[in-house]
Amino acid sequence: MKPHVAILFHRFGPYHHARLKAAGSRMKVTGIEFSNVDPTYAWDLMEGADGFNRLTLFSGTAINELPARRIFSRVKEALDQLKPQVVAIPGWHDRCSLAALRWCGLHKIPVVVMSETTAWDAERSWWKEFLKRRVVKLCAAGLVGGRAHSEYLERLGIERSKIFLGYDVVDNEHFARGAEEVRSKQEEVREKQGLPKQFFLASARFIEKKNLPRLLEAYARYRELAGKTENGKQKTEIWDLVILGDGPLRETLNSQLSTLNLHDYVQLPGFKQYDELPIYYGLAKVFIHASIIEPWGLVVNEAMVSGLPVLVSNRCGCAQDLVREGLNGFTFDPCNVEQLAELMLKISAIHFPLSDFGLASRQIAESFGVSAFAEGMSGAVGQALRNPVLNFSWIDNICVSSLAHGSSSFFANNLEAKKNDSKNGNTEFFVFQYRGRQVLALPKNAKAAWLEGVKRYQPFTVKRRLYRTFLSSAIQLGCGRLVSRSCVDLTNECFGFDFKSWRLEFESRLGQSITHAIFAWPVEPTRRRLYIYLLDANLHTFAFAKLAFRNQDHENLMTGAETLRVMGKLPFQKIRVPELILCGRFGEVGYTVMEPLPVNAKPLSLEQAWDSSKLTAEFSGQKRRISGAEIMSQSWWSDYVNALQPEHQTFHKELTRLLPLGADVCRVHGDMGLANMVTDGSHIWIFDWELSHAVAPALTDAVGFFMSFTVGKTSRNSAARIVKFKKHFLPDDSEQQRLAIFLAVAFRHASGISDAGRLMQAWPF
Repeated sequence: MKPHVAILFHRFGPYHHARLKAAGSRMKVTGIEFSNVDPTYAWDLMEGADGFNRLTLFSGTAINELPARRIFSRVKEALDQLKPQVVAIPGWHDRCSLAALRWCGLHKIPVVVMSETTAWDAERSWWKEFLKRRVVKLCAAGLVGGRAHSEYLERLGIERSKIFLGYDVVDNEHFARGAEEVRSKQEEVREKQGLPKQFFLASARFIEKKNLPRLLEAYARYRELAGKTENGKQKTEIWDLVILGDGPLRETLNSQLSTLNLHDYVQLPGFKQYDELPIYYGLAKVFIHASIIEPWGLVVNEAMVSGLPVLVSNRCGCAQDLVREGLNGFTFDPCNVEQLAELMLKISAIHFPLSDFGLASRQIAESFGVSAFAEGMSGAVGQALRNPVLNFSWIDNICVSSLAHGSSSFFANNLEAKKNDSKNGNTEFFVFQYRGRQVLALPKNAKAAWLEGVKRYQPFTVKRRLYRTFLSSAIQLGCGRLVSRSCVDLTNECFGFDFKSWRLEFESRLGQSITHAIFAWPVEPTRRRLYIYLLDANLHTFAFAKLAFRNQDHENLMTGAETLRVMGKLPFQKIRVPELILCGRFGEVGYTVMEPLPVNAKPLSLEQAWDSSKLTAEFSGQKRRISGAEIMSQSWWSDYVNALQPEHQTFHKELTRLLPLGADVCRVHGDMGLANMVTDGSHIWIFDWELSHAVAPALTDAVGFFMSFTVGKTSRNSAARIVKFKKHFLPDDSEQQRLAIFLAVAFRHASGISDAGRLMQAWPF
């Protein structure tokens, strides 16, 4: 005899119809729809049922408009009448699911939890996880979409053997058959729909997490790359872009199309109903899904079974289950515009094997059809019946009831509170100034973070140490407001940058909540930079971010990031380098996020003549001699030549005369100085690797350290400084030593360090 299963879902639509029909072939199924009103998706109402029974709890009213008491009463009434043997609930976030879970606990009916939640798709805190485990342990089995969901459900307390796959599936036959029919008469359909001959396709709600503004940026960059020629020939045909959907960001996207001059190449046909979708899948070339956060992404299933190659954000739950790199598509970092643009260029190349990728997509997606839902649900139901969870204590009863009654969906409201906090709270700052310019900003409504912020203000001069002591004293005495100015929207005022959006995005990427942010400015007032210390709820600084607001600075950030990756693989004894966490772009803003320096780190006390060679030997590697011609082939040499001024010609003439001698090169830090080193007592931390180079003059760091003691100082007593420099580095007339020093100065000049130019100008000395 087939078991009777009540399967709950939010609103009955075409996807649910197909799944329930398939499940109905294996068991007696009653589909319970919470409400026939859904403010999120505009699917047409579906009537009837095929192979299953159907029940709607509330008609004409959205669930979020109803009190918990009424929801509990209606769920109890429905389940009392149906008397199912197993109940399947869609997660643990809403009141209908919690009401059904409570009914099952009181009546000793086993529960299957259907989940598409991952460990990284939202903020995780210990107390929320504790409550989730309390709820999830009441479920006898789980049905999930893929591996990421299975891993998280197991973490919440359900054994791996009790978790089944098949939740996130579509009606493969509907999309495959529909796409093939369209392709059989594609010219006729294309003309009727007004669609371009070749286009990328995306389909998503027009909301922030779908990442559509960045998709448009990537598409604009793709057109730029695709328009370039090689040997007089264009590398690829340039495709158009079609984005299906609608939502609150429509006007924003239209405005962006105008700004990027893309109106002639991008179509926004609006939201399309279920029966219309195969038209677009059948005519498209490649499907793109660029979401920043996505539990699964059923549109990827639809595109793949329709025979399309895919480009999918690595933040989508389906990515690791559906995308085989280089076989049916590619994954990408949704925040990396350049990476997506390059993938669009790659996959649209004239000789790219699109048909092979499309065939692979279809083959992979075949195992994610509605039969997989039926099989997975059948397995979960069997497991639940064999090993039901019968221990529903009075504590569990109170916990589940309180969550539903007391908070109108506890987890959802906490998420909403988090969004409101992002919009309204924690946006005012007290900004502190030193010698007339901004140096530090502390969140106005987080006094507990103030002293931690001041600790993160690293002073490298006596005056700055005194200023930090003054700030600490003022804050401890409650006078911090008197020595600062209030700023409501700090990053927008200073840089025209929306930090709140950046914070939400990086919380999802880091998998950690950013409770507080401490802002600091670099020493050089003219640099369009911002430094941010990211703090958790315990006031622990867990990351340090650099933001660059000038395009020309982005290359330096990426150089630093790549060097940190290399440094992370080297065995060190005396030194340490921060671990790189993230790097990329946020719109036009370049960023790197790295491990913060230890809070107990202090500036080093070293003399100008200190021998840095033992320290630099740990990362410089084996020195090697290269010829003058090889030196002139390095990227930094071109930068040096381009930065030459007329007053540098005497220096340059002498340098080029000596160049045939050849010189030693190695990896250098590039900007070695006390400002870029601190000590935690046992190790020396070296940071700010933006000017690092793997093939640079071997004496660069020694020269850089010596000259760092006078960087930014006036030219008063410059003659005495030059004499001191010459005495330290040129004790004799050795031409080899002179060339080594000349090259080190040239490298610093190429990097834009002003003291090098002044030294070159003073030659001969």
